[in-house]
Amino acid sequence: MLLLKEYERFLLHCTLTLRANRMKGVALELTTTGPQADALTVIERAFKAGRARHEFGKDDVLRITAVDRTTDPTMVVILMRRGDPDAAAQVFEHRKTGELRRADKTEDDMVAVSCHLFVQLRRLTGGEPAYAAMLEEVPGIARSHVQTLLTTILERHNYSYVNDRGHEKETFTRALLDGVKGEKLGSDGTVKFDTVELVRPAEDTGLDMPTFVPKEQRLRFKVQPDAPDMVDKLKALKSWALGEGWQDIRIRVRMPEGKSRVVSFREADAADVLFVRAAQVPLKKAMDPCSDLVNPELLGFAATYLKEQS
Repeated sequence: MLLLKEYERFLLHCTLTLRANRMKGVALELTTTGPQADALTVIERAFKAGRARHEFGKDDVLRITAVDRTTDPTMVVILMRRGDPDAAAQVFEHRKTGELRRADKTEDDMVAVSCHLFVQLRRLTGGEPAYAAMLEEVPGIARSHVQTLLTTILERHNYSYVNDRGHEKETFTRALLDGVKGEKLGSDGTVKFDTVELVRPAEDTGLDMPTFVPKEQRLRFKVQPDAPDMVDKLKALKSWALGEGWQDIRIRVRMPEGKSRVVSFREADAADVLFVRAAQVPLKKAMDPCSDLVNPELLGFAATYLKEQS
């Protein structure tokens, strides 16, 4: 269920990549000791000016509420909050009687959630500026939302570069937040296969009407719980599906903590497919769904986890 538990959170191992728009020029570094601006300074300035925000709809805003790079010198913590006045008020059920009680919510109230992004300040080796990160998984604040917010802030900061013809042009930096794949299908008996879905483009219907656009075709299979030799069976299904013109094979796997992931194995052997799995973080102190304070337990876990992974 998409409900946050008081004494538990999940952190997603990610890579934050900074990339110049359309690969024109050089992207900003996250931090730098030189006179030029860096991405973190741009974010901090926007936060202090009240402009570190992105509006997804009317009054539906994701914004930064804290930028902390002092608590742990090895990383920066960006705390975000999303509030939506159109979101329904929460309903509580009495454990014994089953009676329902609607939470008090006035016209001026918004349902709100907050989310941590922990980013190591040390740059990953090679290529464009990239940094190890962990994102708190929260209903309503997805990886794509955070990526959009960071890019919205960074794209307001234009800077000059010299193109291949020697002309001075302007560019800006975009943010990409990608999950790090580190779990293999079939490597752990605790990961269960839920469904398998085959996908291919829609066939030409010959119907010359722009009002009706055919969607891609899908064929979904329910996987029997605890079926033996699932990896071998998936290999056989993949061979058959590709021969029948299906272009993608997607598996929904379910972890023991109840979370699920959709994984594609069109281009790889089922036994070698990697997918993103969130780290489960037990908490000693209860944690609210929304807060303006950085949670020290999550910070400590993220710092230790990223250090071990580096």
